[in-house]
Amino acid sequence: MGAIEDLIAAQVVQMDQMTRAFSNLKKKGPPTLGAIETRQRNLREKWQEVCGRHQEILKLQTAESLKLTYFTDSYFERAEEVFLDEDAKFIDATYDLRDGSVQETSGSEPSAQGHSSSRKLPAIQLPTFSGRYADWKSYKDMFQAMLTDNNGLTDVERLYYLKSSLTDEAAKTIKNIPVTEDNFKRAWDRLVDHYDNKRTLVYSALQALFQIPSVSKETSAGLRQLRDATNEAVETLDALERPVEHWDDVLVYWTLKRVDPRTGRDWQTSREDTKEPATYAQLDAFLKRRIEALEFVESPHQREDQQSNKKTINSVSTSRPGSSRISAHNASTQGRNPQISCTFCQESHYMSACDGFRLLDLNKRKSFVSENKLCYNCLGRHFLRDCRSSKSCRRCRGRHHTLLHADEPSVDGPLAAQDESGVSTHTANASAQRARVLLATARVHILSGVRRGSEYLCLSQG
Repeated sequence: MGAIEDLIAAQVVQMDQMTRAFSNLKKKGPPTLGAIETRQRNLREKWQEVCGRHQEILKLQTAESLKLTYFTDSYFERAEEVFLDEDAKFIDATYDLRDGSVQETSGSEPSAQGHSSSRKLPAIQLPTFSGRYADWKSYKDMFQAMLTDNNGLTDVERLYYLKSSLTDEAAKTIKNIPVTEDNFKRAWDRLVDHYDNKRTLVYSALQALFQIPSVSKETSAGLRQLRDATNEAVETLDALERPVEHWDDVLVYWTLKRVDPRTGRDWQTSREDTKEPATYAQLDAFLKRRIEALEFVESPHQREDQQSNKKTINSVSTSRPGSSRISAHNASTQGRNPQISCTFCQESHYMSACDGFRLLDLNKRKSFVSENKLCYNCLGRHFLRDCRSSKSCRRCRGRHHTLLHADEPSVDGPLAAQDESGVSTHTANASAQRARVLLATARVHILSGVRRGSEYLCLSQG
């Protein structure tokens, strides 16, 4: 291994010299343009020697030599970083010196020509590319617009920007290409040849679509992540000229398999009036509205208002005479009884406090109550004739639940979430309920030959 070790030793010496290239210039005092250009040219020549020597090392490498520090510590990659940093310092120093010369010769107002020739290397915020195929097209378009088509940059500057914007697997694709004027086109062509593969890009987009994780619980964040990831994949495939406009059935089916059970059920309920297959645009609009509604319900301000309303209701309830008998109306509003199961979503709250049920319009709420044979008055699991609740509609005092009231326009649709804390369930626990039956009576005066007096008589309701 003597030959390869000698080459590596030469690389170490050369890298040490490159590390001190710019600092040695500053030791000589204020630099001149000539001194900067000379030392920069010397730096680039040393880098060319490092690149050539590296190719010789690669030809001599063996399985045993791969254990050397040169390979295990990525010595060549570190040397490249040193060269790029030092070369950039020389470029900046050149621009700074030219700026000063233009200011001195033309006064405080530099000429347009002088300003153009003495600009500093612009700080361009480029997107990074890691080698993920789904990101290639947007990265390629952005890089071409900002750098390839920018006539104010040299090819060595373009290559400098290109290498600095690549990470991971993408960076490895061109890591052995030295930063020189002639190598930008070579490096860019290699990237395009590797990643600009339409077949691979389509496969990558489909893979991203079918690997989107499912949403296990209904939350705005979970549904938004699902919707955004699905739309990103669809838009990528559309940009690749795939016929996504004909994929509605597949997209709707696959997306519905990813949503949580409650969202899936509510989607099916919203489509019960039609037998036509839905389009993906319709499902996407449904998810958008649902996410916005959930974000409103989940907002800190809304939760604080609900907690405040609950405390107010409980305070009023306990301050009245006979407050030791807590009504089912207040208990249902709190919705904290773990023994309660909502008929609509099977969670631990009364159905009138269920967000999913309240988001339905009036006709769908009525249909659900009828189909599940629930009480029209209290939404409990019994018939209206068996209802023992003394509560009634808060809007018209009729024998039906407020959520089923049809006269007020504001009820004929999903109820606003902020009204949730004020909705009564009209349901009483059987163990806590001792119903009082009020009978219609009348006080009558009795006059007879035997006696006089007054009695209360029960009036028939038949």
